[in-house]
Amino acid sequence: MPHTKLMMIDGAYDGGITPRVYTGSANFTTLENADDSLLRISGRDVHSQYLSWFYQIRSACRGG
Repeated sequence: MPHTKLMMIDGAYDGGITPRVYTGSANFTTLENADDSLLRISGRDVHSQYLSWFYQIRSACRGG
C-alpha cells in the first residue's frame, strides 16, 4: 500500500460546509520543491466512502 496521508473535514471550513477529503503523498506543509502531490475532493459521497474505509482499517488494526 502506498504511503498516503488523509485528512477529512466535515463541518464549517474556509467559508463553506461541503465535506472535503485531502489525500496524497505530500505532508500537510508546503509543496514547494517536492515531488509529492495533494488532492482535494469535495462532496458528501466521497467523504462517506473515505470515512468507511478509515473505519475498516481501524477495525482491522484492533484485531478480533
